Amino acid sequence: MIQTNDDGSIIIHLLLIENYELERLLLGFGNGLEIIKPERLRNRFKMILEKSIEKYN
Repeated sequence: MIQTNDDGSIIIHLLLIENYELERLLLGFGNGLEIIKPERLRNRFKMILEKSIEKYN
């Protein structure tokens, strides 16, 4: 299902199996992507991105 919001953003609902390849694919969208659910994947991305930021501090 695809939902278009008034601000021009979209929400895409997908049923996927979480794995390394999916993480890499999603990370490729950079700041053009926000993971809303599942919370577990959202937290995983937060951890990955925080570790990346640490490398530049």
